[in-house]
Amino acid sequence: MEREANTARQLTKEEREYLEELYSSMANFLKNLAKLHLYDANSAEDAVQETFIVAQVRIQILMEKPDPKAWLINVLKHNVLHENRAMQRFRQLYQKIELYMESPYAEDRYFEQDLLKLLDKEEYEVLKLVYIDGHSDMEASEILGIKYDAYRKRKQTAKRKLLEELD
Repeated sequence: MEREANTARQLTKEEREYLEELYSSMANFLKNLAKLHLYDANSAEDAVQETFIVAQVRIQILMEKPDPKAWLINVLKHNVLHENRAMQRFRQLYQKIELYMESPYAEDRYFEQDLLKLLDKEEYEVLKLVYIDGHSDMEASEILGIKYDAYRKRKQTAKRKLLEELD
């Protein structure tokens, strides 16, 4: 989900307290709700974090809502749909990789080298952390020491390159 340009704006004390209160009262509920529709707990956590990023960016709108919990659930719904679409695209990519691996010309020891020919090292590392090592998106961005937005863009670029090459 693309974020608005005002993500860097500092929240006022009132806004921060409001958001913290919403987070403490809703985060677990939203995570459990997301788990019902996503494939793992890490993805559910990522969807909840994305929901609260949107809430922070749109805090003034959120504070005017008569039912902020319903607003958060609606944002979560959109994040879950986005995550499911992304996972569906990844499954298609994974199936293509499996077909490649089943090819008589492919050997496991060359697979990483082949991927590095298609991707630069940073893009490969992003995919490896999430899809091979099992880290969440948030964890992967922290391990790489890059901002979450930069991480998501790098991951999107790497997946697009692989899909184009394997088509």
